[in-house]
Amino acid sequence: MKKYLYIAYCILLFNPIYSQCEGLVVSMSDSWGDGWNGNILTIGSESFTLSSGSIGEDCYTGGMDVPVTCGGGMYPSEVFWSILDADGNELLAAGAPFDGYLEDSSEPPECEYSILTLNMIDTWGDGWNGNVFCINSDCTSLYIGSSGTDQFCVDVTLENTVTCGGGSYQDEVLWTLSDSNGTTLLMGGAPFEGCVGGSCESEISELYEFNDNGQLRKYYFYQPDSIQNNAPLIFVLHGYGGAASGMISYSAMNSVASEHGFAVCYPQGISDQSGYNFWNVGYAFHQNQTVDDVAFLSSLAHYLQDEYGFDSHNTFVTGFSNGGDMSYMLACQANDVFKAIAPVAGSMMETIYNTCDSSPIPVLEIHGRNDNVTLWDGDMENNDGWGAYNSTPEGIDFWIETNGCLNNEDIYLPNTSTSDGSYIINHRYFDCNANAEVWLYEVVGGGHDWPGSSGNMDIESSEDIWSFFSQYAFDMGDINSDGEVNVLDVIMVVNMILEQLPTQESADLNNDSDINILDVLLLVNIILN
Repeated sequence: MKKYLYIAYCILLFNPIYSQCEGLVVSMSDSWGDGWNGNILTIGSESFTLSSGSIGEDCYTGGMDVPVTCGGGMYPSEVFWSILDADGNELLAAGAPFDGYLEDSSEPPECEYSILTLNMIDTWGDGWNGNVFCINSDCTSLYIGSSGTDQFCVDVTLENTVTCGGGSYQDEVLWTLSDSNGTTLLMGGAPFEGCVGGSCESEISELYEFNDNGQLRKYYFYQPDSIQNNAPLIFVLHGYGGAASGMISYSAMNSVASEHGFAVCYPQGISDQSGYNFWNVGYAFHQNQTVDDVAFLSSLAHYLQDEYGFDSHNTFVTGFSNGGDMSYMLACQANDVFKAIAPVAGSMMETIYNTCDSSPIPVLEIHGRNDNVTLWDGDMENNDGWGAYNSTPEGIDFWIETNGCLNNEDIYLPNTSTSDGSYIINHRYFDCNANAEVWLYEVVGGGHDWPGSSGNMDIESSEDIWSFFSQYAFDMGDINSDGEVNVLDVIMVVNMILEQLPTQESADLNNDSDINILDVLLLVNIILN
């Protein structure tokens, strides 16, 4: 691998050990600056470690064609090292854990199959924090920085197992795998399990641009081949410093969409003054940011509904962390567009809470009691710098009152993964206005995670989110909600027009804000196909 030669350059420039070394130079760095915390690099029979600080170097005087290992300590994601020859050429570079070989060759072995190129990105810029990408048993990682590449020799006539994961901050991880022609074969993040080559079929979400009042905004879009007309549409929003492409793997929503027949949109937030992608929910350090993400996401939803024929009654939104905060903002300010929300590790910022003027809307919040980013107890004093935000229970209470829920129950979900140190209680509030229930998945012992991808493994969050949304997925024309579209629905609409029944939004089939004979004619056409 040819990575991060600037570390070696710093050693060459500032430390005389390079010129004194009779063998190979071993350069070591720690991204946290407190040494390697017990991790040891072993080359053949010689061992090295960084006992303290952020950078160090040593000489390796042994032979070549020897095994190389690194690990055995704490915080392995902070570890990075490289081995350089007398001319400054990088022979091997990695982090911890590592198990490989130092070969006596300055040129990589010839590949008799296909060379595939892996492009790695970390949206926070601190490497992949222990996440590892593997094709079969050949593995690599982004040990430091925001981007890097590596290559694999792969027989693409066969199915080859592809995985990525094993570390923390998985929503920051994204990668693409391309062939020698530059064609993208596979893309994802962490966690990821799939394959490449042979009969493997890759589900690649396409990247698009959307003109939002003169500003080009990006989004990924996925719809399964089996999708039907008037299918539901779910928006999935990334967290602060995350990326739309990273949420594709982190949420695993595409596989749920394939199974249940809905479309998924992964919008991209713009970059703030620090270079981190965000949704403008009013954080304390975003007071000078003027982007209107409510308008952008609403306009994008209307565009996708018109372009692909998605039912405007069946558009929902979920999001992680900052994306969860944005979901609440949309519930307050765009509930005519997004009909239900499912924030994960989200919160209601004080400014959103105080100004929210919402109609009843179904809400599912998934939140870890030990979340150390979006605190369960809130932060009304702004001790963490995000801005004041309410506790998770206070936010839920707001929606219970808004939705007029009369009854509640606590449901303990099966603790199927006893090794993750957590379990989930569903605090369900029902008998609400417009049937807009409020659910709080309290992840007892859980952290700042998307359960099923990281942290708690008792559920697959995206499956549960779809299960919640599907209760509110509207079958166009089924006015009386009996599972069929027939003459009984026509009679019901006629009675609404004659004011013998209260009106309901589902009867406005042509979305002109008026229930009249045009809706009856449209309903009859639906019945007659």
